[in-house]
Amino acid sequence: MIKVVIFDLGDTIFLAKDAINKTIKIAPDLKALNSLGYDFSKKDYSNARDFMDKKFRTLSEDQKIKNLIFSQLSMEGFGLKPSNNIAKKMNIAFRKETVKQIKMLPNAKNILNYLKKEGIILSVISNAYTNQGKYFLRKFKMRKYFKYVLISCDIGFRKHEVKPFHILLKRLNKNIKNKIKPSECLMVGNSVKED
Repeated sequence: MIKVVIFDLGDTIFLAKDAINKTIKIAPDLKALNSLGYDFSKKDYSNARDFMDKKFRTLSEDQKIKNLIFSQLSMEGFGLKPSNNIAKKMNIAFRKETVKQIKMLPNAKNILNYLKKEGIILSVISNAYTNQGKYFLRKFKMRKYFKYVLISCDIGFRKHEVKPFHILLKRLNKNIKNKIKPSECLMVGNSVKED
């Protein structure tokens, strides 16, 4: 019997890819960078994003879960030395716009309500960046549905590793007599490789 349903966030509960693509077209991180005295064009931005995407694919799993990695790689793509202060400003601008653009999948709340009513424990394991995933949950007032929300850059492991699931089980089983077994958990996501 299923006792726990674990959800991914991006493109499982929220339409993340669509929001990110819209945000890239708006380029708030480019605007944030240029507000600091730089004068980069949309073409420069496109080239920097291409560089960032290619370089990200070559990183180790440990490097991929660093919170400012996309902004730092983007800075490299612009030919700039990565700076945490500038990367944070770029990251905040990108995140704020993504939160504005994000939409929930149709019926997501209905499904969560149904599962909660049936007594199923709900949790999240996501590779979303900490602030981004938590801001999405906050925007739609959805944090209340989940007993635990584990985000890769908080726990130091990505979903394709078994460790996040062990961490979640350990937290779920703390101080309870009838321990939840892995076979009583169901993962719901959008990627066979990651989920």
